[in-house]
Amino acid sequence: MEQEFRDTAEKEPALVTTAKEILVHRISTCNNTSYKDSKVQELEKLTTTPTEQLYETKELHGILGEAIFLNFIRESDIDIKVGSGEDDMAGIDFYLNGFPMDITTGFNSVEKKVQASRFATLYVPRHYGQKHAFSEDENFTRNKTYLMDHIRGNFVDNKSYLYDLLTINLDVLKNIRAQIDNPTPDSHFANAGVNNEKNLATLLKILINSNLWPKSD
Repeated sequence: MEQEFRDTAEKEPALVTTAKEILVHRISTCNNTSYKDSKVQELEKLTTTPTEQLYETKELHGILGEAIFLNFIRESDIDIKVGSGEDDMAGIDFYLNGFPMDITTGFNSVEKKVQASRFATLYVPRHYGQKHAFSEDENFTRNKTYLMDHIRGNFVDNKSYLYDLLTINLDVLKNIRAQIDNPTPDSHFANAGVNNEKNLATLLKILINSNLWPKSD
């Protein structure tokens, strides 16, 4: 598997190579047969899907979104480590400066992700100028997505990605704080606890205090 990974690395978009790296690492660091089988199938899907069909293959969006985030953070002074297969089963995708975290692009997963018993979740932006996790831009097209630009190998402005990432998650943080202050049973954030607020605030501070944040002259 690792030899095939190396042989194809120079023939594919960078985010595909990184996505394979993540999957290979998780497969090799887990003893759960069901989990390993599911990740092997995902790796095979990623390997056999033509580049021009990646965007239409929705089941690959999650791992490709993780790859975009990983490559983005690797350009900073933030220490990032990919979670093991065992970590992934527990809801941990990465460690940022040693801090466990999950990431997602799914706006419909807030109820599942924001629970007092879970690690912090970062909502990564799907399209340029996204303002919040529930964004459904009427003018949204594939040409405005970070994923499509990465698939095409186009230059992606890291500053735009950082601002969108912070904007979305500051909105999530605001909603978590509102839920804690004034509990609303039918809110998307009904299961939020104080630890959700503290953990997300910590992740945002790591991003803001990194060299990703533009310094004033």
